[in-house]
Amino acid sequence: MKILVIEDDALLRQALCGALRELQPEAIIFEASDRSEGVHIVEQHTDLYLILLELELPGTDGFDLIEELLMREPAVALVVVSAREDSDSISRALDRGARGFIPKSAPRKVMLEAVKLIFAGGISFPPHIVDRAQSINLDLILTSRQRQMLALMMAPVRIAHQVDFAPIADVKDGQSVGLGVEIVRTAAARVGLDVEFVPVPFGQVQRTLNDGRAVAIFPLAIAPERQQLFDFTAPLYESGGGLFVRAPDATPESLAALSGKVVVTPRTGHLAAFIARNAPTVKLVVATDYEESLAGLVRGDADAAALNYHVGTALAARLYPGRVTMPRMFFTQMAIGLGVRKGEQAELLSWLNDGLAFIRGDGTWQRIKDRWIGR
Repeated sequence: MKILVIEDDALLRQALCGALRELQPEAIIFEASDRSEGVHIVEQHTDLYLILLELELPGTDGFDLIEELLMREPAVALVVVSAREDSDSISRALDRGARGFIPKSAPRKVMLEAVKLIFAGGISFPPHIVDRAQSINLDLILTSRQRQMLALMMAPVRIAHQVDFAPIADVKDGQSVGLGVEIVRTAAARVGLDVEFVPVPFGQVQRTLNDGRAVAIFPLAIAPERQQLFDFTAPLYESGGGLFVRAPDATPESLAALSGKVVVTPRTGHLAAFIARNAPTVKLVVATDYEESLAGLVRGDADAAALNYHVGTALAARLYPGRVTMPRMFFTQMAIGLGVRKGEQAELLSWLNDGLAFIRGDGTWQRIKDRWIGR
């Protein structure tokens, strides 16, 4: 990644370069102290990713320079750094094509977060311009994509999840918790998105997309039948179906080993459809939920229960300790994602995917996974 910093103040230029190296240690950073040096570097390096530009370089109209630089390198993300903080200057800079505006008065932490947003493909505004966004004619200032991103920044993104689905998603002391919850929350925070979780019973999860309570839902298996109805993020984590039997029986090697036997599975999730499609000789019984499935197994009404491996293991250990043999393997593996209605919320998915890539890349995702379900 190549980055250019155009700033006449040597101390501030060094500070900006230091902050950039903190965020992108492998980046190649060029420095320029005036317009001519900056333009020369842009001409020499046509693959620049980011330009940080001081708006008030001596002898230079900063707004004209924005246009000049973007004419020479249209694909680059250009961010203004300026002592100005008035709405007119910010609007003019964005109108000329700048992707962000960082006041020099901003604390270093705020500057870092702003640049993170730019790296994630977003835009960055000073807080007061976001607060006043309703009074600004955004059609004149922002592209359609930028307006969508600003809308995401202005209010929490409401995301619904199933309750009583530990360790993936649950509610404790009034707060949403679980592996999926923490991954979504952390990925969103990494790209500057605030999320508000909407915990609901399973039967209401998809309904929240229709009645406006939420714009996204999880956890959802990224299965072909669901991809016809939803667009998904990249996988939040990998999970799978496990075959649970009464102790001390051994775990069946596969669904084929249960041919002619009764297998119970909850209507939640996609395991019922998977079994019906791939193991037609199994006597499939669809129960209301996980609790009913396990109860039927323990009573002897079923020979096995097909459940989400992680949720089933946690629930069986809590409800029937020592009475259920935990599966040793998945009989099917699946990627779990966050879904939105087909054809909607493309910017939200893009931002969350960037956040997921960040937390996978720096080890945060693995630490979250280890904390909730181990290696």
